[in-house]
Amino acid sequence: MSIKTRELIHKPFVVLVVIVVTVLILFPLYWMLSTSLKFESEVFRLPPTLFPDLITTENFVFAWTETSMPTYFLNSGIYVLGTLMVALFCASLASYSISRFKFRGKAVFLLLVLLTQLMPITTLIVPLFINLGNLGLMNSRPSMIVIYAAIQIPIAIWLLLGYFNSIPRDIDEAARIDGSRTSVYFLR
Repeated sequence: MSIKTRELIHKPFVVLVVIVVTVLILFPLYWMLSTSLKFESEVFRLPPTLFPDLITTENFVFAWTETSMPTYFLNSGIYVLGTLMVALFCASLASYSISRFKFRGKAVFLLLVLLTQLMPITTLIVPLFINLGNLGLMNSRPSMIVIYAAIQIPIAIWLLLGYFNSIPRDIDEAARIDGSRTSVYFLR
């Protein structure tokens, strides 16, 4: 078989595989949306229907008015934003320092940061429970934000380290020449 013949056979096969995989991935999302737009009687009908007979938004109204869904969304938003701010602040300082300064044990430190990702989170449950109990921080938002941030900081350090390493050092030198009064200027 020639190369062109192989390509003609291979291309439709690849397209078919991509279409099948896409349908398999998207079908649960479609099913969830379709079910959310059905009346309760239609949800439990056998055999199930792919398309709703009548579309309703009662389920959404019920979820937002009769349940604690708004509280759950608010809590999630607070945890996500708090964790993001704490982790990004700490990781950006650490990764910038690692990227720009030379110090003894830099490779070992980076390896230790990476190895913290290998430790199962479940090994921290008992120590966290004891320490948070002793500090009186059980069931509080700040304690959860700190715990989530501590879990995310190592991977954030590695991601930001790649970013800071991609920034040319010439920019730091140009800033120093132009009279920048940053801490980098005083530390070198």
